[in-house]
Amino acid sequence: MSDFAVDDFTASMVLSSATGVILLVGPIASVVIERLGCRWSVVIGSIISVAGFVTARFAATILQLGAALVMAGAGSGIVNLAGVVVIPKGRTTTIVQFSTNFKYFDKQLALAQGIGSAGCGFGGFIMAKVEQWLLDELSWRGAMLVMGGISANLCI
Repeated sequence: MSDFAVDDFTASMVLSSATGVILLVGPIASVVIERLGCRWSVVIGSIISVAGFVTARFAATILQLGAALVMAGAGSGIVNLAGVVVIPKGRTTTIVQFSTNFKYFDKQLALAQGIGSAGCGFGGFIMAKVEQWLLDELSWRGAMLVMGGISANLCI
């Protein structure tokens, strides 16, 4: 993070905090999903994520970058939980019930969950390679804009 003249520890703490927000936003995301449904939750999460990535591109300090990436992480967390919850069935209010009631798959539920879980892992593997390529080709500021564009595709 030579752009901000900070040491590796500070840079890693900012980036790790932003990544941690993806899972920490779960309770808030579950309320949004319960009230608006999975589709609108993905759209809202995507818009928040895009705003975070685009804002991160213009960050002048490490704190601005951290705040922008926390915003992107919060949006990604909403999208992530909505993607997990789309399989569950029925109107529920707790995360535990989300994992025990199934919404769309009465038959072949185990197969649907297996494909969904494998897709998350495969997507994480592929996106790590894509992000590294973006960093090598465009610098981190350009990569932030492209990641915002990728996140915007979730609205479709």
